[in-house]
Amino acid sequence: MSENCPDMFPAYVFSGCVRSLERKGLVKGAYESGGNVIAARLTKEGECYLAEYPELRNPINWAALGAIIALITLIVMIIGLFIACCKF
Repeated sequence: MSENCPDMFPAYVFSGCVRSLERKGLVKGAYESGGNVIAARLTKEGECYLAEYPELRNPINWAALGAIIALITLIVMIIGLFIACCKF
């Protein structure tokens, strides 16, 4: 199974992802002379991993994390405003 670089990814992002997955033994990449990946295929280990975990998704909910950080920042700003106003 060979996959060329998808249009939605720049070549350097695709190359970095393929190299990372290759270090883990999940894919095998075909490289051109400049070092960019031109194609990638799943290894047997990669096929087994996808068969075992077919619904891969990011384990971190970045939207919720961003909302929590924004809320903490807002609370700290309000406390800082009250402290600054109480000194006058």
